[in-house]
Amino acid sequence: MLSPTSLLATLLGLLQTRLELAATEVEEQAARILRMVFWAVLGLLAAALGLLLAIFWLIVAFWEDHRLLVIGLATGLCLVIGLGSALVVRAGLRSRPGLLAGTIEELQRDRDALGPPP
Repeated sequence: MLSPTSLLATLLGLLQTRLELAATEVEEQAARILRMVFWAVLGLLAAALGLLLAIFWLIVAFWEDHRLLVIGLATGLCLVIGLGSALVVRAGLRSRPGLLAGTIEELQRDRDALGPPP
């Protein structure tokens, strides 16, 4: 039989371990989000510049005959790309792992190990 002091020490040790796990998960999520934002912004800037230059090239190439058609098609293309990008981002946000999922799972295991509540 455990004394109340050793039981309290054990419970505090479990709590400390779970809090350390939670802190680690929060740090990992923050780093992951920061990386994703950086690469997303860089990719968007590069793609936007490339698309803009391609549109300018097409407008100049068709200046005499079909410049309004090229401008209209380029506008439509940009809108479709923007909509597609928004849908991809929305899908990515919906499929992300839950916050502190590992900590919650460990706490559930601890609770199951202690047995049913009185």
